[in-house]
Amino acid sequence: MVLYGNDFLKDFKVLHKGDEVQSLARNFELLKTSLSDYNQELLNQLHTERITGLQNRRKLFIDLETITPSALLLINIDEFKQLNDFYGNSAGDFILASIGKFIKSQVKNESFLVYKMPADEFAVLAIRPDITKEEMENISKYFISRIQDEIFNFGGTPINLNITIGISIFNKNNAAKEILYTEADMALRFAKKNKKTYFFYDHTLNFTHEMEENIHLSRELKEALKLKRVIPYYQPILHNLRGTIDKYECLVRMFDQKGAMIPPSKFLGVAKRTKLYPMVTQTVLEMAFHEFKSRHHDFSINLSLEDILDSTTRDRIIHVINQNPETASRLVIELLESEGIENYTPVIDFIAEVKNYGCKIAIDDFGSGYSNFGRVLKLDVDILKIDASLIKNIHKDINSQIVTRTITNFSKELGFQTIAEFVSEESVYRKVVEMGIDYSQGYFIGEPKATL
Repeated sequence: MVLYGNDFLKDFKVLHKGDEVQSLARNFELLKTSLSDYNQELLNQLHTERITGLQNRRKLFIDLETITPSALLLINIDEFKQLNDFYGNSAGDFILASIGKFIKSQVKNESFLVYKMPADEFAVLAIRPDITKEEMENISKYFISRIQDEIFNFGGTPINLNITIGISIFNKNNAAKEILYTEADMALRFAKKNKKTYFFYDHTLNFTHEMEENIHLSRELKEALKLKRVIPYYQPILHNLRGTIDKYECLVRMFDQKGAMIPPSKFLGVAKRTKLYPMVTQTVLEMAFHEFKSRHHDFSINLSLEDILDSTTRDRIIHVINQNPETASRLVIELLESEGIENYTPVIDFIAEVKNYGCKIAIDDFGSGYSNFGRVLKLDVDILKIDASLIKNIHKDINSQIVTRTITNFSKELGFQTIAEFVSEESVYRKVVEMGIDYSQGYFIGEPKATL
């Protein structure tokens, strides 16, 4: 829908003397309807996964708050990453779309809702009150059998697939609805680990330690945020020709009560599950702005798709940028290209808005399994950060050199800057410089530190 232009205004009438009130009322109603349609369109985008057209993870958690569920299946495509790497991204997208279409076609009635989860997972939420464990088992067996028997034909290439399923049955007597996802996820991981095709969550199994650890981490994170024990560490980024440190990346770190560092890989997942993630992002953003206000360096922060789609976080980011325009002109926002962000209108709008303040946009981990030059062009980026998987062995791996040279040449043609990540030793650094990459980042250049 077009808000500004002939399409939007075509039904409006010019006011004439004598009917001003009626015309104004009619035009106002048209405006309300059009804005309502536009808002609904944006909402649909926020809740829809691009490749499959299914509802997404965000919508599942909204539904878990408003619907009384009976059970949840989490479905994982076995060895999807290997298939995606071997056959290519187009084949990966084809597989995801095909599995999504199949699942949707098998649960046509209103007893089930289907969602596309991140990466290679799907969810089926059972909402019929009288659903039984036996029914969920039969559905799972049917999905597994049908997909095993199916040959997915991609451009003349037959691809065989297998899936693994984790199942959780909602206990109305002693469980919060939100626990349903955690239990299904635990069941799925247990099935994977023990090479089972499906598995029901069972509270008698040894999941207690993991759940207790997650609860402990959640409390620890909440306290750490309150007591300012979540802070940014700054890793230098070297300009390869000048030999000067021109930029820093701001990386989140958390410390426990005894001063021991807790790795981001351990607490960020908990932060997302407990809705503390926006506070982590806002903390790093505000502390980074304070640090670099009196400096001349560029500095980067990492934003996820969830950060941009969360209205509170997005508004806070814009507020901080608006209040610090000079500092904001040196801000680089790093986005993960693997999240399919180029298809979300709010993301495109956000990028346009921050670039009005002089902020730059970088794509992180470029060259990983999801990378696509066409997607980058949609996002109006300034910097490509070449993925560690390509850089770490670039001094001795000819395939890494070929891919990296392609990325570098592409970037030079379009005026993008390039940064090599994971430059861990001198031989890697020399090769990076030889290949014409603009910047280097990694432990050979400098470790992340709390102070500059």
